[in-house]
Amino acid sequence: MKESESHMATNAEEPTDEPNETTPLPVPEQTTEMAEPATPPLAPTGPTPPAETTLPVDTSIRQHAQPAGPWSPASAAVTAQRLRSSGPPPVRWGGIIWGALLIVFAVVTLTIVSSPARLADVTVWIATLTPGAALAVWIAVLGLLIVVSALVAAISAAQRNRSRRLR
Repeated sequence: MKESESHMATNAEEPTDEPNETTPLPVPEQTTEMAEPATPPLAPTGPTPPAETTLPVDTSIRQHAQPAGPWSPASAAVTAQRLRSSGPPPVRWGGIIWGALLIVFAVVTLTIVSSPARLADVTVWIATLTPGAALAVWIAVLGLLIVVSALVAAISAAQRNRSRRLR
């Protein structure tokens, strides 16, 4: 790289009168005269050509087109069969289990925070954790989440299998 290419002059170091990308563009002057808004014509002003010339019709399409058939009552029976319920909706156990886990976490957190003595005890416990003990706590929490996820997946699979057997 040449020395002249590595050192780029800016307007602050060597001001010039030449325009460049840092020079602001001139702002066009605003006129105070109000221009009349352009309104589109409501109706065509000239004569309209006949319909045959505006919409060309391909006669080969007309020869191959088939009229629509009558409404089929068989399709209505299939649709009605699909809409019939097969019993009560399934219980969403995943939502119930995760909701219960969230409620337990909220209750424990509120219990700790509601008493200054409990909050101080938990703060001291967290401060005195060794790195190995902290890692063990995080692994236990992660293990709990994995176990709950597996439980929810197993319940969901059992519900799907049960609904398939009932059909």
